[in-house]
Amino acid sequence: MTIQDIAREVGVSVATVSRFINNKKVNSDNANKIQSIINKYNYHPNSIAQSLKNNSTKTIGFLVSDISNDYLISLGKIIEDIVNKNGYNIIVCSTDGLAERELAYLKMLVSKKVDVIILNTTGLNGEYVVKISQEIPIVLLHRRNMDPSFKGDFVDCDNYHGSFLLTEHLFSLGHRKIGCISGPLGLSNAQERLKGFEDVLKKYDIYQKKNPYLVHTNFTYEDGYKAAAQLLTSRNRPTAIITMNNSTMLGALKYFREQNVKIPEECSIANFGTIRHNELYYVRPSYITLDTGEIGKMLAEAALSRIKNFDLGNRDYIYKPYLVIGNAEKKLGCC
Repeated sequence: MTIQDIAREVGVSVATVSRFINNKKVNSDNANKIQSIINKYNYHPNSIAQSLKNNSTKTIGFLVSDISNDYLISLGKIIEDIVNKNGYNIIVCSTDGLAERELAYLKMLVSKKVDVIILNTTGLNGEYVVKISQEIPIVLLHRRNMDPSFKGDFVDCDNYHGSFLLTEHLFSLGHRKIGCISGPLGLSNAQERLKGFEDVLKKYDIYQKKNPYLVHTNFTYEDGYKAAAQLLTSRNRPTAIITMNNSTMLGALKYFREQNVKIPEECSIANFGTIRHNELYYVRPSYITLDTGEIGKMLAEAALSRIKNFDLGNRDYIYKPYLVIGNAEKKLGCC
């Protein structure tokens, strides 16, 4: 069954059937007849033919580093809800932080002619990302491409501000031996969060170039666990730990539980990133907000507007985070 067959059977023009299929206004009597034929023959429009005609597949690629990260799952749902209302579907891919997997997914999305790619990159395929940004709309999430030839948009939060707030919070409670479970130095957001942390140390004149309380990770659950073990088995263990994303926080909390480390009596913990349903837990780390609603809207807006106008200049969308106080940080006696 083709659109021409439906038109012949109903006795209307192909244009009328096309308008109905594309949700445009059609005479109600004709609309009922067309729908009846579609139901009778279980007709489905040929999406490949439509994409060739319209030069649009009505699909958006959402490529992230770790789909098991609760924050990224929530973000994907927000984006999907918004773009669906605009007639777009979303393809979600997860790289596990692997450069070769990211590259394979990028090539797949380009070959499928998606209308835009929202990319939470590993930072290891920068040249290829710059290359495809000349041909297809790209929106980067949290991790900036520093190449001046990159064409596209960037959505992030004020990482420096959030990290500074979080570290200052622990200092206000009297903590000076603060462990920091940071991210890969090749990522812009990890660099900015680390700078916020270190600038507080400099403010209080305790900064060390070789900080024994600093551990770099790949922002994964497993790395968070290992980093917590490294910090809490050291001779001069920290009195508090900052985790710089949700996955490392969960890994650290697993280590705390397995080793029966009491929070906050034996060690305090705070996190960069919204902890969903934090109010339901007995242990509630203070955290820096990453509002999925706001950031998801920014991503969807950037993607949809760049589909309409590919030649827009590069744009930055920056969310301003704030501190939510929990109960997982102890005030030291000296304060």
